[in-house]
Amino acid sequence: MSYIARLFWKGLVVVLPISISIALLFWVTISLERLLGSFIKSIIGIHNYIPGFGIILTFILIILSGSLVSNYVTRRFVTFLLDQFERLPLIKSIYSPVKDLVTLFGNQDAKSKMKRVVWVEFDPHSGKRLGLVTREHFSDLGLENDTKDLIAVFIPLSFMLGGYTVLVHKSKIKETNIPVDKALKLGITGWIHLEKDKKEQKS
Repeated sequence: MSYIARLFWKGLVVVLPISISIALLFWVTISLERLLGSFIKSIIGIHNYIPGFGIILTFILIILSGSLVSNYVTRRFVTFLLDQFERLPLIKSIYSPVKDLVTLFGNQDAKSKMKRVVWVEFDPHSGKRLGLVTREHFSDLGLENDTKDLIAVFIPLSFMLGGYTVLVHKSKIKETNIPVDKALKLGITGWIHLEKDKKEQKS
């Protein structure tokens, strides 16, 4: 690979993640502004509206919602409304996964359940897979008889293509010392080794 090509790819590694992050942040900001900005304009009038009110209102609503859920008196009422909302057709299939995902990354207890990284070996000829333990008990699902000695392991796919969860026998897994963030990074990047690039930068 020529010198210019190497410089291009090294520059792309720097610029592309920054560009995607800024673009995503810009998209979220514009979406929030459009969503609640129109509502505020209808109340105070378009001439009195200042760009950014929609984002400010969104922030206030999020803080207010957190306060309502944290308060013992209002928590039951909010939980009741959310339960009814979750039962609506179509909404349930979208709301539930998003709620679980946000809870996973925002709740320390939930994140602690995924702190085990293991090797999974289905058979000696298929190789090993790196996965994250997500569940060891199934009593709350009524499946304790069908899942005896089984464990749920999430296996991330390469290049941000998602992943899949398998139920495997506990004898098929082996503990590792790899941190969760490192395991996810290895899965997403396809285990690409970048040590060569670091050596080139030093030379």
